[in-house]
Order: sequence, then C-alpha cells, then structure tokens
Amino acid sequence: MKDEDEKMQEFMKDFTNAHGKLPKSKWIDPVFRFAEKLLKITIVVGIIIIIIMIIPLTARVYEKAVSNLMTMDKRSFIKKIEKTYKQKVEIIQDDSTYKGNGKMALRTLREPQIEFSTGKNIYDHYILDYEDKALLYYARNDKDGLFSGLEIEEGTKALRYSQFGSVELLECKGYLPIEGYGNIEEGVHQLLEIKKFMIQKLKQFKVSLRLKIGEYISSYDYNTEKGKKELSEEEIILKEKQTYLWYLKENGKDFSFIPEGDLFEIDKPKVLDVYVNGERIVDIHGPVVNDQVSYAIATYDQDKKYYETNISSIIAKCDKFQMLSNNPNTEFDFIYQGKKYRIHYLDDKTRGNKVPAVGNIEVLEQVLGIKLEYDYRNKKVNLVIP
Repeated sequence: MKDEDEKMQEFMKDFTNAHGKLPKSKWIDPVFRFAEKLLKITIVVGIIIIIIMIIPLTARVYEKAVSNLMTMDKRSFIKKIEKTYKQKVEIIQDDSTYKGNGKMALRTLREPQIEFSTGKNIYDHYILDYEDKALLYYARNDKDGLFSGLEIEEGTKALRYSQFGSVELLECKGYLPIEGYGNIEEGVHQLLEIKKFMIQKLKQFKVSLRLKIGEYISSYDYNTEKGKKELSEEEIILKEKQTYLWYLKENGKDFSFIPEGDLFEIDKPKVLDVYVNGERIVDIHGPVVNDQVSYAIATYDQDKKYYETNISSIIAKCDKFQMLSNNPNTEFDFIYQGKKYRIHYLDDKTRGNKVPAVGNIEVLEQVLGIKLEYDYRNKKVNLVIP
C-alpha cells in the first residue's frame, strides 16, 4: 500500500514537471474581484436604505410617545386646575372630545363660586378664563373699596380646537384711571394691592392690570414675567413716572408740572444716538430699508437702569479697533491700544477682557477706558476714542 502511495506521488510530481501548473483563466480573477466589490457596495447601500427607512419611523414613534405623554385627558386637566388654584370644580356642560378638544363649562365648589370656560386648542394647550371671571366676581362683590375706580374691559380670546372649529372665552383687562402725575404713587399701590389680593385668593393671577391717565395707558403690566425679578413698589413707581414723562415728551405735551427732583432722577431719553468722535456710526446688525442703513443707538433699560447698545457693532465699524476676525456675528477677538480683548455672546456680563456683544454702554468706559459724553438734550452719546 505504501509503495502504491509513493508511486502516485512520483506520478503527480512527474506530471507537474512535465506540464507545469494548470493555467489560470485571464478573466476569472477580474470577475471575482468585481463581484466582491459589487457585494460590498450592495451591502453598504442596503444598510443606508434601511437607516433612511428607520429614521422617519423612529421619529414618528418618538413623536407619538411624546404626544401621549404631553397630552392630558379631561380628567387629568381638571385635576391640574384644582391643584393650581386650590379649588374643587365640576363639569356643567361638555362640548369637547375625550382628550378635551373643544369647550367645557365648569363650576367651582369653593370661593370664588363662579362658572368659567376652558378647553384645549389645536396645539394641545389648555386655555381658560377662570382668572378673568374671578376678577369680575371680586370687583362686583367689593366691600372694602379695594377695586374702587378699576375699569374692567371685557373682551374675548379665541380657542381654536380644530382647523375649522373655534369658540371664544372671556378675556379681561383692568385699567385704573388716575388724575395725573401726582397720583401715580397711590395708583401703583392700589394695583399692587389688587394683585396681591387676587394671588391670595386664586394662588395664581395673570390678568393684565395697567394705570391710565386720560388717553395715556401705561405700558407697564403688573404681571411679573416668568424668569424676571419682582420689582419693589418704589421701583415700579419710578418706572411708571419715567414712562409717563417719555409719553409727554414724545407727544409734545407740557411736563413743567413735574418736580425738579423727580426730573433729575427720571429725565433720561428712551433712546440715544451713538457717535464716535462726533460722527454717527452704522449698526451692522440693523435693518436696511430702501437702501438706508441703520445707525447705532443706545436704549435705556428701565429695569437695569443703564443704556444698552450693540458693542460688537461699534467695534466692527470703528477703525480705532483692530478686528482679528472677519465675522462680527460670532465671538471674535480684537485689539485696542495694544491689548487683546474678546467679544462674547453668552450674556450681558463682562468677564475680565471678555466683553458682551450687547450690554451696558458704560462697559466701553469701564473696560476699555473710552470716555463717554452724554447729551440728553440732543439725545445722543459721544464716544471719545483717541
């Protein structure tokens, strides 16, 4: 057996030596390589197609899940009303769907015992006129004179619950007429007391309350915006006086009756034109209307009590500064009098050599040493830059 194996091996060896290796076909390898590449491409394309199909499906599933989490049914919403206002309510008329789209009429079982309307709009947000109805209730049942003189304007706010369906709810606005400038302090006090009373009764109150002097209606709303600091009574009085002075000036009315002491504190223009070494400077972020450019201004912020301006625009348009970037719409570095500074867009705070893009114009003096010349009579401020 061993001899036969050896003979076979010798035969194969002799055959190979005699004929060489079996010849390879010229087209087998290229075809194989092409097929291999085609297979890889097919797999990659298939994966891409699967991803493209999965992403929208995943997005729809996520959107549906979030919608189900965020959308309350009627029972949950009524519980929320009761928790927010520390109330007990019952439905007396229901023209809405299970999810609450449409209008419902509710009745409170605790003080103030009133009927009000609510419903969910097309964006799944609930709207109600509970606070408006409560204001009317307490104003009409006022025994202590707290609401004396308060005028309540009754309007409507639309509740659109579908593309074609909408209903209207009550919307109230309160105006307190006073005789004039000298009555602003007592007017502010009364509105703050009304607001305080309504919050004590309802736990939450956001109906608009404003002072009124003749045809003038104050722009200050006694509802503190979310995230903003609650102003003190003194701060609100100062703000009301200043806003009324602006109104008188803008409309060419007499303001000589305002005491000089008050004028010293409040007589600041609402807006100042910004000049650099006596020349107006263009606001690169301002709108261009009919080929007319916008010029830089400084606007008085009544809450912060300073003039706010676009510092980045001043630096970008003034040749006294060397910009180290061609894009003033993002953070950039600049050099002034041999020192390097940076413009940031985080907030209106100064951090060392980092200056806010928009902030207090006094920053230019405090950080860069630029002299500011205020001219309130001509409503301008001049930056003296050597």
